[in-house]
Amino acid sequence: MLIKTGAVSKDGSLCIALENPSDRADDTVVFVFDTSEWRRFDPMDLIEAVCPVPGSTPQGAQFIALSSEGRVFELVGDMPFSQIPGPGFEGSEASGRGPIVFAQLIADRPTAFGFGAQVYVMEADSVFLPLTDQIPVVQDYPNDDIKFVSGAYQADKNTWIMVGSIVTASPDSLEIDEANDSGDVDALVEAMLAETRADYGCIFVFENDTWRMLEVPTDDLVDSVLTDPAGLVYVRMREGTLVALPTNDEWQIVYDDGELIAGECIFGQEVVFAAGNELLRVENGITYPLEPPMPEAPGYVVELLATNDSLIVLRSESISVLRNGTWVRQDPPISLTEAV
Repeated sequence: MLIKTGAVSKDGSLCIALENPSDRADDTVVFVFDTSEWRRFDPMDLIEAVCPVPGSTPQGAQFIALSSEGRVFELVGDMPFSQIPGPGFEGSEASGRGPIVFAQLIADRPTAFGFGAQVYVMEADSVFLPLTDQIPVVQDYPNDDIKFVSGAYQADKNTWIMVGSIVTASPDSLEIDEANDSGDVDALVEAMLAETRADYGCIFVFENDTWRMLEVPTDDLVDSVLTDPAGLVYVRMREGTLVALPTNDEWQIVYDDGELIAGECIFGQEVVFAAGNELLRVENGITYPLEPPMPEAPGYVVELLATNDSLIVLRSESISVLRNGTWVRQDPPISLTEAV
């Protein structure tokens, strides 16, 4: 089993999702650690994200787990679940727009993202509703698809920032079939290359009651966005670049040293991110090594999580916690070298 993703609540309870490296949809297992023990949940579904619920759900769950098909499992008791109308392809309420790919807290509300520019926000009764119930839909891209993977909200400006990628259209299969049947090699090559374009990153900002698309500062895909306590926007690019957007849409390169960035979070009022085997913090747009340095541990960095007094490094095979200036290893709920 390998740690796939995780989340932490404000009181320090930890939730992790583990999966076997296989294609079986029922391989995701979720564990919640609170007080002194791990509790196990088996959604029997492909879980893409886990997310804390401030104040808990009406059923008393501190965390929820979301599947690619938009099923929401409350991680408590017998694990009641509900369905977000829209995501996925299988259910009667599926719109065919595509799966859910991630979820996170935005302005203390669980928010889910997916293909087809899907964004859903959890209401007080634990029901997810489309963000488009509150603000207009993002502009459509004919023949292409928008996949949102992360977002942020600036309450003082009533501004939403959504990031992800434009998933470009595949070549027209009908034209390819016709060219193949005719034996015209030149026409076949032309048909196959006509619509073949690389996916590219996108950053959308909703302000003044309208969406606008920002120019992406590099050619990479965009993996995540967050805002620091001062309201500064940071965007992580796929190939290891962290950029900030101070004012006037002028991007500031914060980090671009060739190491892939595995995760980022806000810890102690600063942006902290993992680059290679090192943790760095951002102060006034400049990066510095985080002290004390991250200890060696099994596995690769999956995600960084933080509470008011703790920084948690989730690796695929281990968990490390920085608390009161000291790193400690937290035992995972099972042996991660064995399948369950």
